[in-house]
Amino acid sequence: MGAPIAIAAEHRDPAHDALAVYRRELRERLVYFAADEHPALHRELAWHAYQVEASVGHREYFEGPVVPQGSAYLYLHGADGAARDLGIFAVPMTYFDPDLARAELELYMRVQWADEERFSYAFQGHGMLDDAMGIHAAPSDLDLFFLWALSEYVGATGDELFLERRVPFYPKEARPDATVRDHAVAALRHLFDVVGTGEHGLIGVGTGDWSDGIVVESPNRELAIAAGESVPNTQMAVAILPRVAALLDASDPALAEEIRARVDAYRAALPSAWGGSHFGRAYYGDGVLIRKDRVDLEAQVWALIGDSFASDAERQSTIEAIRVELDEPSPAGATLQPGGQVWPAISGLLSEGYAVTRPDLAWSHFTRNTLYAHALAYPDVWYGIWSGPDGMNGPAGDRPGETWFSLPTPMTDYPVQNNNQHTMPILAAVRMAGVTATASGLKVSPKVPSGDFSLSTRLVDVHRRDGSLEVRYAPPGQRLRRVELVAKEGETVRGATVDGAPVDFDEGATSVIFEVLPADGASFELAIETAP
Repeated sequence: MGAPIAIAAEHRDPAHDALAVYRRELRERLVYFAADEHPALHRELAWHAYQVEASVGHREYFEGPVVPQGSAYLYLHGADGAARDLGIFAVPMTYFDPDLARAELELYMRVQWADEERFSYAFQGHGMLDDAMGIHAAPSDLDLFFLWALSEYVGATGDELFLERRVPFYPKEARPDATVRDHAVAALRHLFDVVGTGEHGLIGVGTGDWSDGIVVESPNRELAIAAGESVPNTQMAVAILPRVAALLDASDPALAEEIRARVDAYRAALPSAWGGSHFGRAYYGDGVLIRKDRVDLEAQVWALIGDSFASDAERQSTIEAIRVELDEPSPAGATLQPGGQVWPAISGLLSEGYAVTRPDLAWSHFTRNTLYAHALAYPDVWYGIWSGPDGMNGPAGDRPGETWFSLPTPMTDYPVQNNNQHTMPILAAVRMAGVTATASGLKVSPKVPSGDFSLSTRLVDVHRRDGSLEVRYAPPGQRLRRVELVAKEGETVRGATVDGAPVDFDEGATSVIFEVLPADGASFELAIETAP
């Protein structure tokens, strides 16, 4: 902004080894996942974390760093893309760089309008907000992605003081004393009172839900915006809002109860979107459930994660439809639709969804939804090997393995450095290691179906060896943490320790819940010994 660039004194010293300093600072922010069956995962996940860290920029108006979506959106258009990506990236960053995750959340809140309390679709330049010339003036999913990321961060880190941190709305002069809690309440009220629900009780679709193009495909866009309903938004709400309610229990019990009542209503409404073998995608306001005869991955992954099914038979039917039509035909990640494209923001969640009841399918998909697998399947496509765009073609069509493109967005001109490609494999690895956040800590129930493995991140390490599960946990918050360690299926707990000291557990238990009050900046180690 016209000010002279300040150069730190050490960078003027020829003896200063800046590369060594950078390597040292970077090392603790990398992610390592070691499994004997797939040694390439170890290299790839460390690389993904590095790519995220190397992408960090600074936005002076918003007073902090940002991990951008990147690719053609930023490096050609000059726009940071949809605000939802700030939330998507913050969830896995919670584990390998909690400080950066917190900064990403702060930026998310700084693009929430002070008057309407809605999130802007995107931002660019020096503090400029953008709705793509009105095309995305009222997206319906941005509240949900913010609440997901916020609850993951606070639950996993124990940084409950973050809820009282002052973060302004937009413009920052309008409500400079707002707190993070104010932003969360505003997001909930906007979701409930403005986005609302349609005639079937599903959350509105607005100008777009998870998919920017969903209402563009409708026969009557105005009707779809006014009365359309989103199946994935509703499924996501069922999956993530209960944890938000638990975070608010102490400070706002009335709102917490309202959240639970809304979740019950959403769950009760979802059977109206059942298409016979899987969920349909959306209603456009005309009473017709679209894509009930063609499985769409966007409308299945959150149902699998949040268990939005009326019966186990429906869940198994959905899994089978995904496996046969989307997953197994593709050598590098499940496609969105039969013969379609692979989008990591969606396929990255499939492993977690599978893992609830089918760890075998989760592991198979996790190991194939990688750049390594894409490089083997499409060795002549230069991108998809070290980085990629936010979506690539599957094996069908005349351009297998290549990027999507459109006239407004020439992704072919910059098909790399999109952080969906780099953050979502990390999130899948965290979930395959069995790590999920609760309102008061973590649950660790590994989903790797066989063999030893290790996950190492800045926040938590998980090591499973024959007969033992060991966890190192370093929450930055100083709040009582509840951590549940779950034995391998078919085994029971034979011993449990905290920092090597034995603790009591119930005989025959299949899990142990530890309660630990961490010291400032200190980590602690939990372990269970198990046997059949």
